[in-house]
Amino acid sequence: MEIVEKNKPIWALDHTSALLEWDMETYMPLGSSKPRGFAIAQTSLIRQQHTIELADLVSKAEKLSGMNDYERGVLRVVKRELDYYMKIPPKLLEELRRTVTEATVVWREARRKSDFQLFKGYLEKIVDLKKQEAEKLGYKGHPYNALMNQYEEELTTTDVDRVFSPLVPNLKRILNKVVSEGKFPINHPLEAITYDEAAMRRVNIEVLKLLAMPEKTFRMDVSTHPFTTAMAVDDVRITTRYEGKDFKESLFSTIHESGHAIYDLQVDTSLEYTPLSRGSSLGVHESQSRFWENFIGRSKEFTRLVYPTLKANLPFVSGYNEDEIYRYFCAVKPSPIRVDADELTYNFHIVLRYELEKKLIGGEIAVSEAPSLWSDLMEKYVTSNSRSTIF
Repeated sequence: MEIVEKNKPIWALDHTSALLEWDMETYMPLGSSKPRGFAIAQTSLIRQQHTIELADLVSKAEKLSGMNDYERGVLRVVKRELDYYMKIPPKLLEELRRTVTEATVVWREARRKSDFQLFKGYLEKIVDLKKQEAEKLGYKGHPYNALMNQYEEELTTTDVDRVFSPLVPNLKRILNKVVSEGKFPINHPLEAITYDEAAMRRVNIEVLKLLAMPEKTFRMDVSTHPFTTAMAVDDVRITTRYEGKDFKESLFSTIHESGHAIYDLQVDTSLEYTPLSRGSSLGVHESQSRFWENFIGRSKEFTRLVYPTLKANLPFVSGYNEDEIYRYFCAVKPSPIRVDADELTYNFHIVLRYELEKKLIGGEIAVSEAPSLWSDLMEKYVTSNSRSTIF
């Protein structure tokens, strides 16, 4: 298809942006956010221009008959991207990309100091820009629909509300049942034990070997917030973090992000440089990461497999047998941090963020009210007797 050939520069621009953003999260000096924001914004503008140039080819392709699944898939993805870039003014696109990039570095400092005021100005600007984005894209019903559609095709607040409405009360019943039975502890001694970062790095490296992560097309680094980026079918990178105690947090961040990477690394290499060379949606992506984290990582079988590695590198583990480590892995304990949440309370974090973001984009609350609502929702869904930090 001619569209695929014309898409190759767009693929290269996506690859470049992914590299710039990965470096920003891992190795970029903290004082370099403004030039990095400029570079990412300009790269996005060039991508917009190249995408809009595909309009005539897309129009011609829509009139063709007898296309195969591959051709229809390419056309569908390119049409979605073309629709976005035709509706979003370059000035808005540039400001959004630049602001989010600069805000990322500020957020790290605000998180470290647990000081919302440091980040408040940037968040206000981002919310305003996202509202503008939603208006330019157009929507039926709630403005949040326009933004969700960019991540999960055709998903609406009506769909999400329909899912969460029965899910939340049933999850609460399950949570109450698990807590009342006491099989899995709410508090575990290992949560308070500090670990040597170098030793935990060795554990994570051995876990990557257990998961058969490829040495030549995959790598792991460290960032404030764990993430995965697929720069190409044969270049997928993850990060984890080391908080210094409660070693399962680092361990399961590594397994979770490896789940994302495993999915990306299984994209057919014949799709490289095409619009179809990435995961189908963030929802599917998250299903894979949580499958590896929870169904594999928190299983008795995996505990048995990783136990020798833990004992060899973390001396304090020797005081606990395999069953005790398994119970530690499966502890059900409300946490204000989503990426550290157990497999049961994690779901409430998603509901919390959905409700908060929907109200911000819908104009029901101001950014200044976000910390208070965050705490209220955290108490409602995750904790019952403590006020939590917004970070």
